[in-house]
Amino acid sequence: MKRKLQGLLAASFIIGVSISAQAQMKKGVVVYDMIMSTDSQDPQMQMGMQMMEGTTMTLTFDGDSYKSEMASPMMIQKVISDGDNALQLMEVAGMRIATPMTMDELKEKNEKERGGEDVDYEIEKTDETKEIEGYSCTKYLLTSEQGTTTMWVTEDIEVEAEGSQFSSEDIDGFALEVVSVSKRGDANMTVTLTATSIKEKIKDKDPFNMEVPKGYMVKSLDELSKMQGGMRGGN
Repeated sequence: MKRKLQGLLAASFIIGVSISAQAQMKKGVVVYDMIMSTDSQDPQMQMGMQMMEGTTMTLTFDGDSYKSEMASPMMIQKVISDGDNALQLMEVAGMRIATPMTMDELKEKNEKERGGEDVDYEIEKTDETKEIEGYSCTKYLLTSEQGTTTMWVTEDIEVEAEGSQFSSEDIDGFALEVVSVSKRGDANMTVTLTATSIKEKIKDKDPFNMEVPKGYMVKSLDELSKMQGGMRGGN
């Protein structure tokens, strides 16, 4: 089966997949460990991998509201959506930046981060199954010119994340483990995301609060893009 999927090899964007009609868990919190590695001998690339050690990803969801958070030693990035609008909160290089967005702007932002174009994948649903954190998962294989991705998907969790990096219409279920291998020049980079905690109870009293917290400077998407370009160009 050949489908167009948007950026599934960008592992931080491929946890959630399409809604399963038979899903049982419709609200909760899923925490993933993220491990990055490379076979490159480039010291800078090796150092970059080491700086990402200890990275986690957390998805809190309830209906069409969700909050995704990636926390690494280098930065913290959150995206919150109530289904109508979105808010990105970023802590990096001593700065706290808030970026309010419409859902259309969020979709456009995610598309740009995925490379701006759809990617052609061959998708194979296998007969292999295994259990992750008590949930039965089926193995999917995705291959393209950019690399390969192995996904372990459960149909017992339903996540509605319209317009986010967590949604796709091509695979039924929700991924609890993703192993993505892609080319970076002459080297291979492997990103592994594995669910380590799944809870139906949301302890945060107001996880989908769309108000900008105190201490954050508000920047539009265009302003944020220019800031990030300036930081990269300043090296």
